[in-house]
Amino acid sequence: LFENLSATVGSVMASWLFLAVLCSFELNNAEPAPKYNAGDKVPVAFNTVGPYRNPNEKYAFLERVPFCVPQNAAQKKKEKDGSVFMGDRAVLSDYILPFNTNIHEPKTVCQYTLDQNAIKQYLEIIRENYMFEFFVDHNLLVTGFLGKEEVTPSESDDEGATYYHLFTHWNFHCEFNAHYVISCRITTDLDKQIELKYGEDIAVSFTYSVTWDEVSVSVHDRLMYHVRRLVRSQPLEVHWLSTLNSFILVILVTAFVTLVFTTILRKDCARYHELVIMTRDDLEDVGDPGWKQLQRDVFRAPPNILLFAAIIGTGTQLL
Repeated sequence: LFENLSATVGSVMASWLFLAVLCSFELNNAEPAPKYNAGDKVPVAFNTVGPYRNPNEKYAFLERVPFCVPQNAAQKKKEKDGSVFMGDRAVLSDYILPFNTNIHEPKTVCQYTLDQNAIKQYLEIIRENYMFEFFVDHNLLVTGFLGKEEVTPSESDDEGATYYHLFTHWNFHCEFNAHYVISCRITTDLDKQIELKYGEDIAVSFTYSVTWDEVSVSVHDRLMYHVRRLVRSQPLEVHWLSTLNSFILVILVTAFVTLVFTTILRKDCARYHELVIMTRDDLEDVGDPGWKQLQRDVFRAPPNILLFAAIIGTGTQLL
């Protein structure tokens, strides 16, 4: 049993050591940020999509979302082992972000006709509050939502009417320093959305715009800067009831365990204080619980200890 346990622990430790060395190798050998000139194309890649309530549930964007298939769909973004472990499945898109060149007028990336099946898929995606993940400039992660659910109060119906809207326009807000992309994020234009409902097929024109702002952040610190901006842009929802329940549960469990240990230690200390004047033979007759009896059995000296030591010490050699 102990041999199997040792082998299992050894294999787990070896696996963790391998992953640590691999991650260290990836970080030390990370590719430098690409260098661009004004007007150069900054790549945007589709990655994954999944429900906001469960970040671990991810699907490939083009496999889950009815969207235009990019011209370079067969050309996948180069992935490293760390990206594969995180579930990234990036595919280059048709979005073109010209470096340090603003696009204020909406630019069409593709046109797509939503049939009834596609409308059903989008309705399910919006109900589940799906969030997408894109990569800008290879490793700058940007996130956003595909649509929104709107409930309009109604006098005749207590629950009100529910409408589902699909976002058709995305604004890319990018920041740069000299010849490098530092950060990027996506926002939606609420004036450019369509209502989804069953009936006739819907022709959709997906558009986007790009704005660039110069910052003084070094290219070596761009990932940390980008992550901070990404966290600030996420909607935060504090579940106060769950937090309060967890806090009260921790306090109760801690108090209960403290009470039990205090009671047991107080009784043991009082009993052992009374047994200080008792002889060794009287101590052996004390009815201690299991682990205390085991302690006495392990450290109890055997009878004829000198003879036992001599036999163990010399008898093995005679054999």
